[in-house]
Amino acid sequence: MTMKKIKVALLGCGDRGCIYADYSLRNPDDMEVVAVTDLNKLHKDEARVRYSLPEDRAFDTVEDFIAAGIECDIVIDATMDKAHYPTAMALLNAKYNVLLEKPVCPNKEELLDIQKAAHDNGCKVIVCHVLRYTSFYSAVKKAINDGKIGRVRSMEMTEHVGMAHFIDSFVRGKWNNEEECGSGLLLAKCCHDVDLMCWLGNASRPKLVTSIGARENFTMDKAPEGATELCFDCPHEKTCNYSAVKIHLDRDTMPFQTWAGIGKPIDTITREEKIEYMKNSAYGRCAYNSGGDIVDNQNVIVSFENGSMGILNLVGACAKAERYLHIVGSNGEIEGVFENNEFKIRMFTREGKRYGFDTEVVDTTVGVSLVSTAAATMRSCVTSLTTSARVFRPFLLPPSTIPLKVISAFMPLRSAVRKAEPLILQRSAQNNFILHRESLPSREAFVYSLGSTGERFSLSTMSTTSFPCVIFSGRYVPASI
Repeated sequence: MTMKKIKVALLGCGDRGCIYADYSLRNPDDMEVVAVTDLNKLHKDEARVRYSLPEDRAFDTVEDFIAAGIECDIVIDATMDKAHYPTAMALLNAKYNVLLEKPVCPNKEELLDIQKAAHDNGCKVIVCHVLRYTSFYSAVKKAINDGKIGRVRSMEMTEHVGMAHFIDSFVRGKWNNEEECGSGLLLAKCCHDVDLMCWLGNASRPKLVTSIGARENFTMDKAPEGATELCFDCPHEKTCNYSAVKIHLDRDTMPFQTWAGIGKPIDTITREEKIEYMKNSAYGRCAYNSGGDIVDNQNVIVSFENGSMGILNLVGACAKAERYLHIVGSNGEIEGVFENNEFKIRMFTREGKRYGFDTEVVDTTVGVSLVSTAAATMRSCVTSLTTSARVFRPFLLPPSTIPLKVISAFMPLRSAVRKAEPLILQRSAQNNFILHRESLPSREAFVYSLGSTGERFSLSTMSTTSFPCVIFSGRYVPASI
């Protein structure tokens, strides 16, 4: 069936919003961006150029966008967590369908308000729980639905957030304070995992939920003796795992986020400007004294109505970023690591005198970049808008059995390259291609499936007419390679 081309507007032109909207650049016959909105003038102007829009299709606020009466099939709401509720409500009451970045909102009352507004206005709300659309979790879901392991009895899940990512986002970054960003760590980072727990075990509803977390590591009493407020002056800077100089300046781990406050295109910011900015922002402060209140580890235990259990363990600032999954069923089990693109199904067997299990290895390798995940989300969004789809119905977890006040994102580079940058292209054992910048170690490579081979190529200069292309970590790669 041929689907119609949908028109989308982008609200929030940061890294995540552009990742979703970039689906239109790779699939111009399926989707077109017709307007962009952002309070940040730099982000707004870059997005306007990126999607070849006239100046009268770029707005500062959601109110300005609504007042302009722009016609579109859906609005991508990729604003900060705290802004989700007011912007979603405004869009729904103006009768726009909404693709809403997670988390939807921080409390039950606002969630039900969004549900009511969607139903009252006949609109759809599609939540960006993107991990559902990855090949790994989709295959796990299919194995469960096919009865490979029988009835789900127990789920063990862990998310180990990588050290540099956690430091840049949740210790020094804009998610380091619950009041300011609008979400605690569990909502901001692990609502994906809680969603997966309920989705994979959806034969039964949650009955009881218990959660506890703590800011255990990034506290002033854990700082080494003699540590200073700024890393630049600290005698431990050369040996500290959390050195701002090493993470943000030398390795430049997440430049699209770290330097956003400077207000200039990333490739035009000098090292001297970065140092000055760090000295006057949280990005230069000691990680043990960065001013945030987000927890750095948290556990969630869920008891389902049918007696099955789910456990989620979240730990920030780990050496290796990893999502681990172990599901035990009545006839077998599933165990795997998301980043490895592989899981094992162990099924009980009673052949002859043997009493044990047979193992099936499921390879889901297609790449795990946020770009491919977002693309799958947008494909689902396009399908939802061109076929009959379910209207948003929030699924509420019951209150915790222990009342707690707990103080409590993928990372492709944000802007398009303005000058060519050499990359290495290698074929992996799974017949994908591993691409990495010469300036980074191979362990920081991104994986993306390409249709042709080559030894070396360069990313092209940003152009609004360079089609066809594939998007690689928010950047343009010529399709002719």
